[in-house]
Amino acid sequence: MIEITDKKMCSGCHACYSVCPQNCIDMIKDDEGFLYPLVDKDRCIKCGACIRACHILNPYEMDNNPTAYAAYLSDENIRQNSSSGGLFTPLSEYILSLGGVVFGAVFDDKFNVNHSCIEKKEDLEKLRGSKYVQSIIGETHKQAEEFLKQGRKVLFSGTPCQTAGLKFYLKKEYENLYLIDIICHGVPSPKIWEEYLKLTEDKNNDKVKKISFRDKTKGWRKFSMVFDFKTKKRQLKTLDDDRYMYGFLRNIYLRPSCYACVEKSLHRKTDLTIADYWGIENVHSEFSDDKGISLVFVNSEKGDKLFSKINDSVIKIDTDIKKAASYNTAATSSAKPNDNRDAFFNELNVIPFNKLMDKYCQDDFSIRVIGKFELIVRKLESGVKLLIRKLSYRA
Repeated sequence: MIEITDKKMCSGCHACYSVCPQNCIDMIKDDEGFLYPLVDKDRCIKCGACIRACHILNPYEMDNNPTAYAAYLSDENIRQNSSSGGLFTPLSEYILSLGGVVFGAVFDDKFNVNHSCIEKKEDLEKLRGSKYVQSIIGETHKQAEEFLKQGRKVLFSGTPCQTAGLKFYLKKEYENLYLIDIICHGVPSPKIWEEYLKLTEDKNNDKVKKISFRDKTKGWRKFSMVFDFKTKKRQLKTLDDDRYMYGFLRNIYLRPSCYACVEKSLHRKTDLTIADYWGIENVHSEFSDDKGISLVFVNSEKGDKLFSKINDSVIKIDTDIKKAASYNTAATSSAKPNDNRDAFFNELNVIPFNKLMDKYCQDDFSIRVIGKFELIVRKLESGVKLLIRKLSYRA
């Protein structure tokens, strides 16, 4: 039976929970806020189904030959309200137009993040946009299987471990299943997110109405965390000013398995992979408009056919997959554990949460000064290079 002795060996994908024929596995929160399987040994029949459904205990490598594209949606409104290039929307709309269903991460009414499915185009907004919290899979494996058996097309999107979890749960290929994963930095603790949300509401003495982790008001590269409140007040902080984003991007409260991810590869188990094309200005400068560019891996023939269905609404160009991945190292490399991770969680229930975030989730003054100085130097260097090019041209 599944028994977690090393937390790096569990991604929380729910496959073991979903596959158990006795329903004797519960997903239980640990002190850090992450879910892990717990087996009722009195009811367990030791069939081994949970072990066979684990993508970490049964790793394998794909022998595929993926191609890659830089792409963005021609619809500027949807692109602006998407995390990167906006491609998830037309892919989902195509599946829905065929009577299919789409699974992804959504906020509930308390802004917890859960996996859920939609069947109508008008509900797509719920799935759109990154949500930097580990979503709870719940019963979606079984729901997806039921739709597949009915012959309906199913698009299931998620992190690489979540899509792998569904594949291992199903144990067979379905021609009507389309898997889309992301290039994942890592998943933060839902407990930390809940505490941060509460802290934000308390500080503003107001309830949150809407949240965006990737607002582009100040651009795609320097995206912002935005809270819209019920009194129409808005809090907007760029990625380097927001405490939660700081801790996330510096790997302070990611799931332990994210530091040893078995799904890091250019050879993915999904049909399509969608990510931010960081470094686009160095590879395809003509696409560099700071509005959001998607990096797309086409991993299978089925994925290629699906991607071709949205050609009329997408501007795209072939790109070198290895060069593109060199600017998004999360494609092939696990997150590096932050030196302060253990101290952060040890003090989580010891000191007030606002002081905890102030202590571990901001640069000290000297680092910020040095960072601003380096930014000024880079801008000066860029200005000098531009001046030299102009003088050379005139000469």
